[in-house]
Amino acid sequence: MGLTSKTQSALAKAFNGSLADAVKEVTFILNISSAYDELTQTVVHTTEEETSRGVFVDYERNELKDSAIINTDDKLIVLQNELTLVPAIDMIISAEGYVGKVINVRKDPANIQWELQCRQ
Repeated sequence: MGLTSKTQSALAKAFNGSLADAVKEVTFILNISSAYDELTQTVVHTTEEETSRGVFVDYERNELKDSAIINTDDKLIVLQNELTLVPAIDMIISAEGYVGKVINVRKDPANIQWELQCRQ
């Protein structure tokens, strides 16, 4: 088992154990395309959805120095091996009492987790 697999396994155990109270079921909604339907005169959206789990955390004070992050933004940590969709900017995030939009997407160099900057 390689380092990435060991780390993913350890984080999954933490999600199931010590972090279980903080872990939320999260629905990711990606807009694939939009088209105007002349018959109904409405915009029809084609979306792709996936439900996974993640942990919302606050940004550290030093991260808030980045002008692209505001103090009401939330950081969502999602394990890459638990999500088949690739998170994208403008993707909608929905979790128990929370609806937001992805502002920025980062992944760690070891391909273990996604770090999503979300804004309600």
